[in-house]
Amino acid sequence: LDVDAAGPLFERAAAAAHAAGDPAVEGETLHDFGDDLFNAGRYEQSLELAMVIVRKRGVHPAPLLEH
Repeated sequence: LDVDAAGPLFERAAAAAHAAGDPAVEGETLHDFGDDLFNAGRYEQSLELAMVIVRKRGVHPAPLLEH
């Protein structure tokens, strides 16, 4: 998978899910893209995306990073 080419597709899918009011699909889409970034060795980008997901859920990420 070419994550650079797939990125805009994931972003469009997540935006469409958000606009449709479907947070489960939005989160799943972002999660899948984060997995693809991680598998491509782009760990920092994957972690940044994980923090976006956490913030969207209304959870502060600091306690998650302490473990």
